[in-house]
Amino acid sequence: SITETLGTTSNFHRHIRRSHPNRFLEYKAAQDQTDVAQPSVSACFSNVSVYSSKSPRQQAINASIIKDLVIGCALPLALVENCYFRKFLKVMDSKYTPISRSTISEKRIPVLVNQVKQTIVERLQSQPSVSVTVDIWSDRRLRSFLGVTAHAVHCSNGSCVLEPYLLECRRFTGRHSGERISAAFEEILEEYGIAQKVCYIITDNAANMKCAFKVQMPLQQASDTESEDDLDDEELWEDTDEDTELGLSGERLSCFAHSLQLVVSDGMKEVKSISLAIAKASRFSTLLHTSSAFKDTFESTCGTTKTVPAANNTRWNSTFKQLQALTSLDHKTL
Repeated sequence: SITETLGTTSNFHRHIRRSHPNRFLEYKAAQDQTDVAQPSVSACFSNVSVYSSKSPRQQAINASIIKDLVIGCALPLALVENCYFRKFLKVMDSKYTPISRSTISEKRIPVLVNQVKQTIVERLQSQPSVSVTVDIWSDRRLRSFLGVTAHAVHCSNGSCVLEPYLLECRRFTGRHSGERISAAFEEILEEYGIAQKVCYIITDNAANMKCAFKVQMPLQQASDTESEDDLDDEELWEDTDEDTELGLSGERLSCFAHSLQLVVSDGMKEVKSISLAIAKASRFSTLLHTSSAFKDTFESTCGTTKTVPAANNTRWNSTFKQLQALTSLDHKTL
């Protein structure tokens, strides 16, 4: 017999093909028969059966993708079309067929919205009264949104829990006049059937918000204040009138957090001795977040886990957190 110690068979194949052609044909036939008896890995995967559209497992994965990833994690719908995400799903369960983006956006989410909305309507109908918070804000693309949230106390088995319900977060185009805000707000309340149940309406101290919830708002008064309605956040703080007035179906109250901001802001303006320190802290934070060279020096000196957050003029606690972070650093190192 002939043995090969190096583990290669090329020389054997060449020898048998040239010197023993009949034996070589027998060898190839036996090898082909072995290949037929043992299918490839890809062939095995291609023959795996898949779940039907009504399979409980298929529906459970679809529901989890929508509720836990798209809604819960706020991931984009394009995720389900990502080739790597689809590969991941195949590894997790080779029988699962990924749901399409159009199915999620055109069928599943509208159904979920209607279900949740109906649940909210039923829960609010069982409440004798509700309070509502209203606000308008803009995203980074300067698109404005009107947000309305209802708050009700739910009591069961001797315990009471305050439950919030987001009623609407809709695009709000055009001028932010009190009259237009009031009209949109009334429409939302009517849609949920709670127009006569609202006892308190909580807003910030903006002039247009106050104007929106006055009883029998005169048109002349609305037009007079319209020039003040399109103000930036910082300018909204200037309106410090804290009066409460009867709104569309309840009493308007100023948001306590916004009112507290006014108090702290006015107090800091009066204490001149800390103005310079706050200004220095703000410049330090700005430099830390705009200069890569300064950032590298800071991290090499203070460590990568340390930072000094930027302050927001309309959030007093952001200034507090900035000063707190700065004072926690080693003074000698600074």
